[in-house]
Amino acid sequence: MTAKGSDQSERGDWLRLDELTNAIDNLEMCAHFIGELPHPIRWKWAILALHQAIYGFAITAVKGTDDSSVLEPAKPGKERRLISFWEALRRAEDPRFLWPGATPLSQTQEERRALEKLSAEFRNGFEHFQPAGWSIEVSGMAALFRSAAGLCRRLALDHEMVRYYESDDQKRVSKAFMNLASVLGSAA
Repeated sequence: MTAKGSDQSERGDWLRLDELTNAIDNLEMCAHFIGELPHPIRWKWAILALHQAIYGFAITAVKGTDDSSVLEPAKPGKERRLISFWEALRRAEDPRFLWPGATPLSQTQEERRALEKLSAEFRNGFEHFQPAGWSIEVSGMAALFRSAAGLCRRLALDHEMVRYYESDDQKRVSKAFMNLASVLGSAA
């Protein structure tokens, strides 16, 4: 150790995140957990990660250069909160909230149903788990994921809604979608 404190334990290790790196990590984790199947419990983690990835890419797409633009107005005595998952997706459909040249998101009925099911039925149940027994049929889960992942891919890559300032970030996203498509057995 030197007198300047260059020892790693003295300097400390830091986890640094922003909305984009968080979304990328969630997408990579989704592909990882699905790759760990057939253990059914992995669907829980994949659902949580995919929901967070979609939410994160939607926030990244609509925030522009003003981080506060994705916060709800402050309520008396409360801190401002992030806009909802559904509000972020709604804004991603509106060109007024996007970078110039970005293609607004459009959702098919199949994608909307998949998102509603993944979010309301599964993600919310996992995040706010109430004491009970819960049996979930997972045989149709891959189809739900393919629909939701297709929408996520358009948010993250195809519609130029997200600005990548590091080429490695965009490569990581592309690789995660390739991994996800591979483990789901179809293009995501």
